[in-house]
Amino acid sequence: MARTLLMFLGSPHVDSYLNVMANAVDKCDVNKIVLIEVSNTPSGQPGDLAKLDENLRKAVIDLADGKYKGQIFNVGTGISEYQKLKQVFLKARDMRTVNYLFLREEVAELKSIYGPDAIVDVTGTPKRIAIDILAACLAIDMKYVTLFELRIPAAGISTLYHNIKNTSNYDVVVLVNEAPLLSNIEVFSARQNRLKLWVVIASILVSILLTVLYQWGGIAFGKGNWFLVGSLVFINFVGGIVPIIDAWSGKTIIPAFLRSR
Repeated sequence: MARTLLMFLGSPHVDSYLNVMANAVDKCDVNKIVLIEVSNTPSGQPGDLAKLDENLRKAVIDLADGKYKGQIFNVGTGISEYQKLKQVFLKARDMRTVNYLFLREEVAELKSIYGPDAIVDVTGTPKRIAIDILAACLAIDMKYVTLFELRIPAAGISTLYHNIKNTSNYDVVVLVNEAPLLSNIEVFSARQNRLKLWVVIASILVSILLTVLYQWGGIAFGKGNWFLVGSLVFINFVGGIVPIIDAWSGKTIIPAFLRSR
């Protein structure tokens, strides 16, 4: 199945992206590449998307011709992975800018345009930005968030894709499949669910207390205990509606309220 590579950018150096793109085209049936710049990041240093795009274009053309930074290498016979990459990059690439301040909404829009099976690569992004991109993808159920990792030090032509693709010198890590990450997510979800459970338990206990007081007040004072009735209704409403809102919206109301304080 043909997929789109959503490649988030962070480094101005093209070397960070060449192996990512070559592997995606060669092994993941990628037929479209989208270069994505993130604006308004914590570093506050905007990149030059147009310049990086031009440098990548030149580097991809050179690779297809068997050249890398002025050096010549043998690309072998037949259609090389770099020729495939050149065809895709020159004919089917987009450039987009997403706002870091609205990252979840921006990633959701990318999903609607390029599909839920698009590959999101964060190899070239700073760690903090990569983590936030991963979190945004998890929130909207985009499962293919990848990281291209060399197991050996980068060494020019010897660590280009055509020299390492049939070796164990690299990994393409699908971050969502990483056991430690999944374990941490489960722990976090459990904590959130426990908080919702305590809200419900607290509302039940307070409701029981108010019911007892209501009955006692009716016996001792007769009419006029409307305050207890109103409190009982309010506590039941909060205890019931908060978990429903959390489940429907995917947001936890109480922690968000506390943070705003």
